[in-house]
Amino acid sequence: MLEYRWVTRSGTSSGPGRQSLAYTADGPASRQLEYTALGYRADGTLADAVRLEVQGPAPAVSDWVEFSVTCGEEAPTGGASSPGASGSPDPAASPDPAPAP
Repeated sequence: MLEYRWVTRSGTSSGPGRQSLAYTADGPASRQLEYTALGYRADGTLADAVRLEVQGPAPAVSDWVEFSVTCGEEAPTGGASSPGASGSPDPAASPDPAPAP
């Protein structure tokens, strides 16, 4: 059994804290772990670095890995358009205008 945690250089929260992995003699010799950035900056780009700290019989620390997260508005892709969308109405969906008196 070994424990690990993701640590960011900025010290912001990077997940649920320490997690554990169990290894068995007949199990896989390695595991792939994924990191999800939990922070963002609404007005620009968040830049930070993350590393993995492992505790166990042979403690280890990975190198820092730089990353950045940029938030922006996503353009609609198919389906309903946003309320501010412009375009020509579908003539088949519009009722005929009332005749003039």
